[in-house]
Amino acid sequence: MTKSESPKLDIKNRDMKVLIQLSGGQCAICKKKLYIRNDDNSVFNIGEMAHICGEKPGAARYEDGKDLTDEERQSYDNLIFVCPTCHTIIDNDEKTYTVEKLKELKAEHIKNAINDLEASVDKVTCAELDIIIKCITNPNEQNNPSEDYRIITPQEKIDKNSLSLGTAQCITMGLANSNLIRNYINQITNINISFEQNLRNAFINKYLELKKQNLSGDDIFTSLWDFAKSNYDTNIVSAAALSVVSYFFLECDIFEK
Repeated sequence: MTKSESPKLDIKNRDMKVLIQLSGGQCAICKKKLYIRNDDNSVFNIGEMAHICGEKPGAARYEDGKDLTDEERQSYDNLIFVCPTCHTIIDNDEKTYTVEKLKELKAEHIKNAINDLEASVDKVTCAELDIIIKCITNPNEQNNPSEDYRIITPQEKIDKNSLSLGTAQCITMGLANSNLIRNYINQITNINISFEQNLRNAFINKYLELKKQNLSGDDIFTSLWDFAKSNYDTNIVSAAALSVVSYFFLECDIFEK
């Protein structure tokens, strides 16, 4: 690296996770689902983070963002989640895919993806909750939190943890199923008295594990959402996972006051 060159900044994991979640795991251009399932049932993402204003001089649309800092170029606002083919197309057709056009496509895509998620949240039943909870609950898991957590309102937790508007919107959607989840937990706890505590412990321990990594609030929330999905990639299971995480965001010792 020469003296005139600045070190390359990586895209923050938080920004990538939030963008992928809000994009519904689909390409913002062709709408292709950007997940592949391996033989071992694990899921990996094949999408790419494309820059709306180019990352470096000579890149597509770089000059349109000449006043952006390096960090702003690598941020959520300057990224769009696309498949490799569409990434190549938009970077080789600047006349069609202007900054304004890409921002418009991104906004519309995320709006539609959120609407789809919200519709799926409305369809969540105990069958989907069974899938989520059976995958994450370990009856032998114990929790001894070393910090003092108190239950507060969702908005207070959102503000305290500096969660983005996108994450806050997802939490609000998920909380719409709070009564369904509460009734479900009560029914199972009537049969197995330790069920609710085991479930809480699963989230508390995962939260504390993520917190030790010094992750942002958004990154922790999306990681908990991924944890709850347990490699399931259907809209309805993703919505169920969001509902469960949002419920424990409010009811359990995860996230700080």
